[in-house]
Amino acid sequence: MTSGSYKRTQKHRVAISDSLKGRKPKNFNCFQVAGWSRTRSICRSEKHKHSISEANKGKHLSIETKRKIGAANKVILIGKKLSNETKKKISLSNMGRVVTTETRNKIAMKNLGKRRTAEVKLKLKESRKYTISPVIDTSIEIKIQNYLKFLNIEFYTHQYMNIEHGYQCDISIPIQLGITQKTIIECDGDYWHGNSNIERFKILNSKQLKMKEIDFYRTQELIAQGYRVIRLWESDIRKITDEEFKQKIMEIKNG
Repeated sequence: MTSGSYKRTQKHRVAISDSLKGRKPKNFNCFQVAGWSRTRSICRSEKHKHSISEANKGKHLSIETKRKIGAANKVILIGKKLSNETKKKISLSNMGRVVTTETRNKIAMKNLGKRRTAEVKLKLKESRKYTISPVIDTSIEIKIQNYLKFLNIEFYTHQYMNIEHGYQCDISIPIQLGITQKTIIECDGDYWHGNSNIERFKILNSKQLKMKEIDFYRTQELIAQGYRVIRLWESDIRKITDEEFKQKIMEIKNG
């Protein structure tokens, strides 16, 4: 073997990286980090992680160091957009996680006294206009969507309604053959929207009362803009029959 340094070509590096994909040593935790050209995995044993933790105890990063780390992370993340599949994975991974009271108190203390300026509030409102939330449609929304597809009715989901209490509607039906008035269908969850027709929701909490108030304002504002608004309760959607839903559609068509 000849002496001296050996330089791998980019093709060689890629081949080695691909060959190591999916390999995870026993008792090691792996995580992804962004490199100069590719994403690579780093695996550390529990002993190694414990050593790092012990070595870093009592250390505090300076403001300058924090600024440099923040700037470096911004460079890595610039232009990155999460796909819907990735968003779903993140959502599913966070399901069931419980934030302790201690953590909540720490967050509250950290944010104490902080106020969002009118400019920041406006930017947040604008950014949320087209952010679909939740990422996955609920079962009751899907049921109504399937009915509309079966009846060959054109519709859109999560359309932003530009009203005073702006929001994303569940289902928007434009004017089309047989439908002379643009229509909004809302699939309201019994709990979140406070269905007082159900015995256990006869007494509503403050959040439910607030939501009912906002629902009322939104309905009136949509009607003022020429929309027909149909609000369906979750419990009614779950037991609605094909014939009953067709009757609802006939009401839309007949105006």
